[in-house]
Amino acid sequence: MKKLLILFLVAGLIIFGCVSNKTSNAGENSLKEVSKNVPVSINTTIKPVQPPQPPPENLTPKDETKNETKNQTAATVADNKTAGPALPSDRLLNWTEIGKVLDEGVSTSTYLWGDGKLRMYYTGMGIALAESTNGISFSKKGAVLDSKGTEFNMFSNQVIIKLKDGKYRMIYEGQTGDKWQGNQERKFYSAISNDGILWERESGIRYSDYSEGRYSFASVPDIIEMNRTLVMYYTSGLKSGIAISNDEGLAWTKKSVIDLPFDVVLDPDIVQLSDGTYKLFFTSFPSGEFGMGNQVILSASSLDGFNFVLDSGNRMICDCMLVDPDVIEYKGDYLMYYAKFIAGNEMSDVYVAKENKG
Repeated sequence: MKKLLILFLVAGLIIFGCVSNKTSNAGENSLKEVSKNVPVSINTTIKPVQPPQPPPENLTPKDETKNETKNQTAATVADNKTAGPALPSDRLLNWTEIGKVLDEGVSTSTYLWGDGKLRMYYTGMGIALAESTNGISFSKKGAVLDSKGTEFNMFSNQVIIKLKDGKYRMIYEGQTGDKWQGNQERKFYSAISNDGILWERESGIRYSDYSEGRYSFASVPDIIEMNRTLVMYYTSGLKSGIAISNDEGLAWTKKSVIDLPFDVVLDPDIVQLSDGTYKLFFTSFPSGEFGMGNQVILSASSLDGFNFVLDSGNRMICDCMLVDPDVIEYKGDYLMYYAKFIAGNEMSDVYVAKENKG
C-alpha cells in the first residue's frame, strides 16, 4: 500500500511538470506572437545588460539631479527646435539696386522714427544725420557728433538704441593713434540724447576687443535686443564677433566669434524676421583673402542669432568695393543701404537696394 502511494505521488509530480512546461512554452509563444505586432524603431539599438557599476567618485546625488535636469532641458529644446520655424535660408536673397541716396557717406544706421520719418545716421564729416519720408530721397541735416577738439582722430560707425527711460544711446567707434605707425586703436564709446539730434558724450569706454593683435580693433557695430538682452555684432580685425549687454549698453561681454567659412567676415548687420529667425548680412572677398578682388555683400541664416549657416550666392556685387550693409523693413518692404567705393572717387557714396519678392 505504501509503495502504491509513493508511485501515485511520483506520477502526479511528473504530470504537473509536463503541464508546467506546456504552460511556460505557451506563454513564451504568446509573447513572441505579441512581439511581432509591436513596431520597432529603426534607430533602436539593443544593448547587452551590463552589471551595475559603482558611481564615479566625484558624482554626488546633487550632480545626478543636475545631469537629469540638463538632459530633460536638452530634450525639450530639441523638441522645440523640431516644432519651431525653419531656417530662413531662402529669405532676403534677391535684391535690385534703386540708386544713390547720399553723396560722400559710409556706414549707415537707419531707423523709423516716431514722426514717420526715416533717420539715417552715417559716417561723413564726423557722425551725421539725414532724413527721408520714402526711404529713397534723403536730405542731410549735418553732423551730430564730431571729434574736433578731442583726443580722437575721428568718430564713426555708429548704432542707436532706445533706453527704458525714453532716451537714446549711441554706440560709436572712436579712433586714436596712427594706423601707418601700427598703433591705431579702435574702441567703442557712447553718447546720450533726448531727441536723437543733440548728443552728449558719456565718459568711459564701452567696449574693446584685442582678439587679433596688441591694439584694440572694434568697429562697425549693429545691435538688436533678444529676451531683454542687447546683442552686438561688430568687426574685429578680419573677423566679426558677438557681445552682450544687460545694462542698456554700458558694459559688454564678448560671447563668440561669428563662425562662417570665410577668412574675412566684415561689417555685420542683422535683421530679425517676423517668425523670430535671423538673417545676417556681411561683406567679404570672393577669394577669401582681404583686398583680393572686389568686396561683396553676402548673407547667412540663423535660428537663434548666434549660430549661422551661410546662404548660397552673393546678395550684392559690382565692379567696385561694397561695404557696410544696413538692412531695414520699411512699409512692408526690405531696403538695404550700403556704400560703394568706386575707383577714381575720393569718397564713397551710399546706395539703396530693394528686395525682390518674386
